[in-house]
Amino acid sequence: MDHTFRHTFRRLEQLGRVSVKKIFGLNVFYVDNVSLVLHKNGELYLKSTPVQEHYFVSKGYSKVNASTLGMNQNTEYYKLPANPWCKYSLTLCAMEVTLNHIKATRSSYVSDPQRLKDLPNIRFSTEQLLEKAGVNTIEKLKNLGTIGVIEAIQQYTQHKPTIELAWSLEGAIQGIHRSQLPISVKNALRTQAQSYS
Repeated sequence: MDHTFRHTFRRLEQLGRVSVKKIFGLNVFYVDNVSLVLHKNGELYLKSTPVQEHYFVSKGYSKVNASTLGMNQNTEYYKLPANPWCKYSLTLCAMEVTLNHIKATRSSYVSDPQRLKDLPNIRFSTEQLLEKAGVNTIEKLKNLGTIGVIEAIQQYTQHKPTIELAWSLEGAIQGIHRSQLPISVKNALRTQAQSYS
């Protein structure tokens, strides 16, 4: 475990409950269940938000798409400078602003979602897939439930649903990120989804 990793974990503890998951060879730092910072080969990447973009550009941080780091996401990150903790308060402040913006955005999704893509875990491409399957409203998604939606996708599209999609749909229905689903729910969905494949 390198110096940057240890420092990042300790510093982020000031912002909330920290957890780390290894995904696609990257360490992903979560604060209060919000994916915030990527760590790879001693370098840090901070998730991008619209409120931070101008600041990041003015600091000369370079934008990196998560897919170039090997992650299957559309989210963009900014590469922080080498030894980001030498200006500890500035780095932590930038992370806190990003974290607060993400939390505020999630809250607005839960309180008043208008479209399927406004729900947690639902990207534009997922919304399009659901619409092809005839699931074009939040109400219909909730009425069908996760397995009903999986059946519709199998019946009306060429797409083969994955367990990750099932977890994303269940999280969307519950208004939470799929990583927050209890293990028992994930396992039950896995068992049900396998019986339909």
